Amino acid sequence: MDQIQIAILNLLTAQPAGVAMNVDAIFAALTAQHLPIIQGRTQEHVRASVRSMIKDHGQLIGSRSGFGGNNGYYLITSKDEAIETIMDLVDRSRSNLERVEALRIIWNNRNPGNTI
Repeated sequence: MDQIQIAILNLLTAQPAGVAMNVDAIFAALTAQHLPIIQGRTQEHVRASVRSMIKDHGQLIGSRSGFGGNNGYYLITSKDEAIETIMDLVDRSRSNLERVEALRIIWNNRNPGNTI
């Protein structure tokens, strides 16, 4: 893992069990440590680092999305937390696929000679 990923893991490890840390708080903490993190509208660099930590480095990092408290990233410590994160990701994937299909249909209806 790179220095940003190690710092993210340290931040999440310092959180109490089950308490998530939102992406803006992670970004602020990394900035305070003078790490070379790139700011974005939705902190894409932090999000990409977390995805890589999961996919490339085998870290059990969960996420909670939506409105309300306790949203963000956290270390998965139980089967229930793993299932919660997996189901949230599946639901978001379904929602994105529904939006993709709706856009395709709308485009094709409005552009019958130039369909996708």
